[in-house]
Amino acid sequence: MSNIFSLSQADAQKKIADVFSSADKFCYSQAELKGHNCYMVTDNMSALDCLGLIRGRQITNVLQNSIQGLSDKLSFLKLVDYKLEDFFNKDLQLLNADVVIQPFGMKDDRGDVIEQAFLPADLEIDMTKYQYLFQVAAELVMNAQIDAPKISTKSNVAKSLLVVEKNKNKGLVAISVIDHYGSLDCYKMLENIYAAHKDGFRDSMSKNSIGAGLGSAMIYEFVDSLVIGVIPDVMSRVTAILPYGVSEKKINQIQKSIHIIKG
Repeated sequence: MSNIFSLSQADAQKKIADVFSSADKFCYSQAELKGHNCYMVTDNMSALDCLGLIRGRQITNVLQNSIQGLSDKLSFLKLVDYKLEDFFNKDLQLLNADVVIQPFGMKDDRGDVIEQAFLPADLEIDMTKYQYLFQVAAELVMNAQIDAPKISTKSNVAKSLLVVEKNKNKGLVAISVIDHYGSLDCYKMLENIYAAHKDGFRDSMSKNSIGAGLGSAMIYEFVDSLVIGVIPDVMSRVTAILPYGVSEKKINQIQKSIHIIKG
């Protein structure tokens, strides 16, 4: 992996000091893990190893400097540290850009829902090079239309929301879906992703070996940061922060970050 995104520990500590008044929650290696409510800041951790740390439920956040820089990730963590409910606010700006919000119901056509959100956000939906954005949005919408209500015992809930935000200058797009079921199991989702990636995501795709879990694994394949949040029986939000308008070489060098937000 290239070092173009890497930071020294001293640089990371300075960025933490600039955002947080205390670094008590932060560690820089597995040997320093301080328990469940702990943030790891690291570099050169593979996508699979990043999953492995989180799925063991030892920590809830692994942060790596990447296209979405460490300072921005730290600012997000400070926000949800202060008020966790802010993550579930449909108007939350993750990239300091305009937010487009598109409500949808269980029977709405996914393609239409995505088009109605992507066009105002000035996102291309027909260009092959950006097809992954459509694929990620389609998977997130499908989860809210099919999986969330199937697991939940609730009925007649408010419409789900597709939330899209693009910051071309930062080379990033945030695609989120908020549902009002709150039935998401964060760790089960990560287990599905891990199952696909441990034997090689491309092979799993070609063999279709783990069924529906491949959709979540596909989302993870493209993200810079994956944020999974749930307030049980109230609402869930999954946010994929993805590269946009940057070189394929740089995309291939992305260091992934994962955040679990639980109410």
